[in-house]
Amino acid sequence: MNQRSPECPRALDTLSPDDDLSFSEFESALRRACSAASQGSVDDSCELLIPWLQIGAARGLCMAFVDAGRPLLALLEGLYHAPATNDPRLSNLRPYIATLLRFTAQVNTEESWTIDSRPLSRREIGILQMIADGMSNKGIARSLGITPETVKSHVKSIFVKLATRTRAQAVARAEAIGFL
Repeated sequence: MNQRSPECPRALDTLSPDDDLSFSEFESALRRACSAASQGSVDDSCELLIPWLQIGAARGLCMAFVDAGRPLLALLEGLYHAPATNDPRLSNLRPYIATLLRFTAQVNTEESWTIDSRPLSRREIGILQMIADGMSNKGIARSLGITPETVKSHVKSIFVKLATRTRAQAVARAEAIGFL
């Protein structure tokens, strides 16, 4: 993976699906696209997003787009429903965008059920914040005065409640729904 700083994004015209990209660079690009849209620059946000969609489609990425949250969902819906004459790149991306929208709808349905029926405890939210801060299970255990096995148990519970599989997904989902 490339070690390029997210504050120093690549020029859009140099992006290729074969580029060596870091996950943080990808996330940063999605945030920039959402930010442009929130400031009313929908055309700019689409121009920022399309090259990353091409890379995501070529690499089969899905969760990076899903975890970006509702602002990105609105952008994806706008791109999906835009007339094909607006941008010829969209015709090739429509099936991929449709897949992202279906998956996002599925995850959002699971999320709302999970959150409504099984909220995180204060301890789980505290542990999730420590995970977001980059702490290991051992570090969390030392900080809280509990065993690493107890931390693992809490982390598993967090994963179930947030319908996630990894620490990064759990943090992203918790941020998206306002737990962090």
